[in-house]
Amino acid sequence: MDNLKELLKPKTFNTVSHAAVVIWILIGVIFLGIFAYSENSESRYDFRCAGAKSENIDLVRGRCFELYEKRKNSWMRAVLVVNGIFLFGILLETVYILLRAWKEDSFMKNSKFLKAHLNPFHADSQNATTSTRLRPEPPQQEERTEQETNVPQELHQEEESKEHETNIPHLPSKPQQLQKPPLQKFIEDTKEIIKEETNQTPQLRSPFSSTPGEGHRVKHLTLDQIYTKLVVVPDMANYDFTGDRLEKLKVYTRSGGENTTPRGPEDILDHENKNVLIVGRPGIGKTLCCTKLLRDWAFNKVFHESPDSKIHFDATFFIKFKAFNAANDLSLRELLSSSEHSPSHPMDDEVWKYVLDNPQRVLIIFDGIDEFKHNSKIGEENFEPKFRNRADEKMPLYALYEKLATGKLLNGAAVLTTTRPTALSCIECVSFDKIFEVLGFSSEQVKEYVTKFSAEEDKDAGETLWRHIGGNRNILSLCYIPASCFIICTTLLQMVKFYGSKSLSLPTNLT
Repeated sequence: MDNLKELLKPKTFNTVSHAAVVIWILIGVIFLGIFAYSENSESRYDFRCAGAKSENIDLVRGRCFELYEKRKNSWMRAVLVVNGIFLFGILLETVYILLRAWKEDSFMKNSKFLKAHLNPFHADSQNATTSTRLRPEPPQQEERTEQETNVPQELHQEEESKEHETNIPHLPSKPQQLQKPPLQKFIEDTKEIIKEETNQTPQLRSPFSSTPGEGHRVKHLTLDQIYTKLVVVPDMANYDFTGDRLEKLKVYTRSGGENTTPRGPEDILDHENKNVLIVGRPGIGKTLCCTKLLRDWAFNKVFHESPDSKIHFDATFFIKFKAFNAANDLSLRELLSSSEHSPSHPMDDEVWKYVLDNPQRVLIIFDGIDEFKHNSKIGEENFEPKFRNRADEKMPLYALYEKLATGKLLNGAAVLTTTRPTALSCIECVSFDKIFEVLGFSSEQVKEYVTKFSAEEDKDAGETLWRHIGGNRNILSLCYIPASCFIICTTLLQMVKFYGSKSLSLPTNLT
């Protein structure tokens, strides 16, 4: 009986299709029995059409046979009608499935299709099996006989200790442990990927290389080793280029005390300022600053849930505009799944639902709007809307960005945008809560950067490097840009290593 139940249990079809197939089989068995009974009870050799005259015998027999054939074929017509009904039902269900798969992308990309049309009892049976495996076996209590009452106290205590050890529940092995929820796994995987991929960024790789096996091995800097805070000012900075040439060279490298102290990520993003624009010249450190922000979030240094935190995020997405210059229309879910350091594609259903339900816990960084070839189209949706404010609708990236930056999608999410000053006119339609400009390094920060850069070298080399940079106003004026500072430090350090720090005469002019 159990084997029969297991055989009849739906495995491939859903409940409706399974019921239809079972009914179809039952009706087929009934009709088969009727046909078999009719064939066995038929008097084939007693077929008579009596009462006809000899001259009309052929006509009478023909009509008699037609009546007989009509009565026999009535069952066949009934079978055809029933089969037609079932075929029509199956055709409708097939068309319905194909239409859903065509209209809804999520229908084929997640577990809904499996649950609705392939194996609806799979998840329940799997959960039941897992819970059965993880349920500890109840401790077996031994029956005590009358002789146990006469056992000495020492033996009795020893037996109780053994019984206590026996009754310790058996913990499941590692493969049997429950898997982490998708949201928790997504957050942990994202942080691990960020930690790994941002340790040594391409911007910090040494431009000098040597043939393998010849010379010293080239050392590449890590982000944690070299990163120096930047001078960031609210709104756009004003520059005074009056005075002689020496005064003009001091404009960019003015000290932090004269300008403003370096700001941290939590000074830029908060509950009141969640749509922020960061402006800076080429090489000033905008991308590196965003990368450092992500890395600090991954190590729970910023934006993590704590009593003194101003704001915290459970999910962060880093999107580089230049990576989508050749991209087709895409939905918000596809955009976030294609972001830098994304652990999965497509995004899990539970994670996506959490993002939609908790946008205030989401940070999206758009880097390099000036490198996006369609940046001039940003703002078209504001005047001539072509796309609905729906997260599942596909649209160009410029439309998606505008809807995110204006709160039409994921209202409440933090959006951080970086750009060069040359592309500010492309985002005039976006109302930012706050605008910051990155000024780069002050002279004090250049010294800090040079010290970190030469930390692994000998002391004389580091002192020679800073003495030359700090004592030359022309070179120091270039080092306010972190990218230029990196190139200058790398080049001068190579010269110090090659010629020696004592006998070397470093260049003093810009040519």
